[in-house]
Amino acid sequence: VKEGRNIYYTSLFSRQNGKASKEMTIKYTLEFIKVDAPIIKPDSGKYTSNQKIEATAASDTIIYYTTDGTTPTTKSKKYKGAIDMPKGDSIYYFIAVNAEGVVSDVTTRVYNFTPEYSKTYDEALESLKRSIGGMDIIFNDNDDGDIYNFEYREIAEISDKYYYIISCEMTTKKNKTKSTTYAVSCDDAICYKASYGSDGNYSISTSNDD
Repeated sequence: VKEGRNIYYTSLFSRQNGKASKEMTIKYTLEFIKVDAPIIKPDSGKYTSNQKIEATAASDTIIYYTTDGTTPTTKSKKYKGAIDMPKGDSIYYFIAVNAEGVVSDVTTRVYNFTPEYSKTYDEALESLKRSIGGMDIIFNDNDDGDIYNFEYREIAEISDKYYYIISCEMTTKKNKTKSTTYAVSCDDAICYKASYGSDGNYSISTSNDD
């Protein structure tokens, strides 16, 4: 039965004398509880700067969402606060559910986040080559035949900023090697030493930090 549809009941009652009563008709209009779909910002689209995905719905509802293309259920992730838009392509489905278990329609958002960087990788690498001598005394003199090998690893987000992660391996003429990982800012090409933590994230330090 659809919401708002009228239902009519007609009844006849038999009297003691065997005569039927007058026909009585009662009309009912069915109204179902409806939950509004979540409001999601920003809109679907392409973005080049950091964005937060924010969802709002009625205060008596819980918002659930998925990112794998499936329709959310009450077993999906609960929305607990603004979500950092991931790099690349992503798709989000959101629903709102009230205490009675009534589920809203699905709100869909499709994003492409491709950050624009002020410095290219080549510029970052040249900056690293220029600064390496001052960052560690072992690199001060490469006139003795030291060999430097640089390898691009990835672009990593550290404290809301992006860095080119570059590994450098120096081999001396005595065949001694030293490997160091650097983070070079995508914005201004400033160089830092980088370390990869057990939590799966990079941290940066200056040349004087241990």
